Amino acid sequence: MGTSKGLLQVYAIVINIVAVITFLICVTNLISSFIDKSDPLHSSRSTEKLASFESYKMEAMRSVDKDQAYIATDEELKAMYKAAVENNTQRISHGINRSITVNGVLLILSTLLFAFHWRLMKKVGADSD
Repeated sequence: MGTSKGLLQVYAIVINIVAVITFLICVTNLISSFIDKSDPLHSSRSTEKLASFESYKMEAMRSVDKDQAYIATDEELKAMYKAAVENNTQRISHGINRSITVNGVLLILSTLLFAFHWRLMKKVGADSD
């Protein structure tokens, strides 16, 4: 009977350690997501350089061949830039919201697992006294 109580305590300790590690990782990811949400275009999730129209224009000019028949005007480039910014912002915001949701759920689950197994550990410890 003492062996099963000892195994139960070891099980509870292992689950608590996993819950604490999961909690810390989720908190770190949540903090990162909230920082990224404040400025999606400069976030680590942004793959395109859309921080300014000038950098977008320079990138567009580099991609144009010298013998190309059509070169976009500034107004057309601005419209393309606004569309690219909107698309990039929506894509990044969706990823950030998904990350916040998933990490929030994991945070709650890890807290519940920790609390349940902490009580289990205390109960098994009190029963063995």
